[in-house]
Amino acid sequence: MYKTMMRRWLIPAVLLLGAALACMAGFNWTTAYLTDTDSAVNTVSISSIDIQIDERFDDPGPVKQGDSFAKEVRITNTGDAAAYVRVMVSFSHDWAQRNTSVDYNTSQWTDVQADGYRYLRDALPKSAQSPALMTTVNVTGTPLQGWSAFDIFVYAEAVQVTNAETGDTYASPQEAFAAYERSV
Repeated sequence: MYKTMMRRWLIPAVLLLGAALACMAGFNWTTAYLTDTDSAVNTVSISSIDIQIDERFDDPGPVKQGDSFAKEVRITNTGDAAAYVRVMVSFSHDWAQRNTSVDYNTSQWTDVQADGYRYLRDALPKSAQSPALMTTVNVTGTPLQGWSAFDIFVYAEAVQVTNAETGDTYASPQEAFAAYERSV
């Protein structure tokens, strides 16, 4: 009786174990059939946009009405990609700005735009120097008493010429700077 009872339990247990093993083998085969893996290594290099302001300036000493002096400002692209450049010029004293005129190169640089910047009209290639932004400063009015010297500050910025997301070249320096400002 013990043998009969054991046979009654043993045969279904072996069949159940065999069915379970067959199901697991089929599941593993199906999983292997339905899944796949792959990998790729993409190397991305980042361009460097870097500029420097180059200036030739003949210090005139104390200035008076009618004086002129050379101040030639250029921007050099020291980065490894072409860049659009914009420059803001300001004076240390209001009277200096009101009583001087500057000979700006408006054929290759824009006039002052609404944002206060002058833009180089064309992209500045890597390792290249821009045309002169200005060449001469003329004192047209009388300096205030005690103020015979003033500073002219030049601030420059550069952005890449191409849209990083699409790879397209921006249509203008203003478009490139607007896109940059939206992204930060």
